[in-house]
Amino acid sequence: MSANEPHRSKVAARNMKRGHDAAAAAAATTRKKRRKKKKKKAADSWTHSTTTRHPFEVSQTSDHAETPANAYEDLAPFLRAVGGRVYDPYYCDGGVIRRLQALGFRDVVNKNRDFYADVSISTVPSHSVLVTNPPYSADHVDRIIAHCVEARRPFALLIPTYYLGRDAWRRAAAALSPEPFYVCPHRRYAYLPPAWARDAAARATTSPFTTCCFCWLPEGSTGLDFASRVDVFRSVASVGAQYRDVTDAQYKRPNPKARKRQKAARQARAEAYS
Repeated sequence: MSANEPHRSKVAARNMKRGHDAAAAAAATTRKKRRKKKKKKAADSWTHSTTTRHPFEVSQTSDHAETPANAYEDLAPFLRAVGGRVYDPYYCDGGVIRRLQALGFRDVVNKNRDFYADVSISTVPSHSVLVTNPPYSADHVDRIIAHCVEARRPFALLIPTYYLGRDAWRRAAAALSPEPFYVCPHRRYAYLPPAWARDAAARATTSPFTTCCFCWLPEGSTGLDFASRVDVFRSVASVGAQYRDVTDAQYKRPNPKARKRQKAARQARAEAYS
């Protein structure tokens, strides 16, 4: 064996390792591109044409997705504490009344009307509590938040958790006393788009954002007994990192070990949904 043979062997080994690393990186890039393509295909499966089914304007057809029954189940202790008529100002496909009545809430108002027009001429139906999952596009969420603050009536808004860090909600939370509270499910809610709002090949459910119920009661949340499959936080600052969006200024990504523990805990608690 020549004196240079060991050196050549080491060089060959390093080159082989680099080749393996390059191949692994290329494979990872390919997988990432496939995932992005799959997500885009799922997004494009929604119909892009406007609909004349509703008197209020929605800029994205994908806004038409109904709240699942388990979200109402999680909110039931809040609704029972308030009692009286439940009002949802945004009509989608009629599922609100069906799902709430199945849980025993018989007095529910959810009509295919222009909520903003009703507000402007003071014809909003009388109600004890406002519960809604508003369209997320345009300024619908900001407008319903402003209405709830002005009305000072019990409400539960099922909206993306990235609103925790938005100025619209921070101003609202500061204006309300006592502080609003947040009912966060251990498993992300999957919403139900009607058949007319998607192509035939589209998925039956959609879950584009982490959402939770932003709730307010004049007497606060003391004494409400929620199910173990949700976490309830009494202030914006106390909402756990696992529920926060990365755009939230208060979001702090846990270290790898903490993320692993949180993931295991979420998986264990999510079994409550089975």
